[in-house]
Amino acid sequence: MAVSALAGEIDVSLASIISRELYVVRQLAGQGKLALPRLLTEFNQFFSGDPLVKSRQDFIDTISMRDLDVMPIQDIRDIYPVWANSYAAAYSAMLVSEALRQLDQRTISLHPVCDSSGTARG
Repeated sequence: MAVSALAGEIDVSLASIISRELYVVRQLAGQGKLALPRLLTEFNQFFSGDPLVKSRQDFIDTISMRDLDVMPIQDIRDIYPVWANSYAAAYSAMLVSEALRQLDQRTISLHPVCDSSGTARG
């Protein structure tokens, strides 16, 4: 089935729609898979682990392990951005991981109607 448009004919067959969707899903998953390692590295910068599972006491202990005797005010100013970036990266990594899970599920649901190259049958 084709629809006449200003730019000409547009193929809106079920097979072409599924092929385009599968292409977009794979592109989005690829972007997420590229971003995830960077986010995981960033979220390990402050605690050397997931900041989302750390307590207030963990934060205090991490700060107290640093030598703040030389220039305490400057060191505190340097610590906060590292902590904030770590925390933000942890949330981002969590969201990207969930998006990748959902994109993988969508790929699986589209796969039965596609051949091995990702082209929709029909």
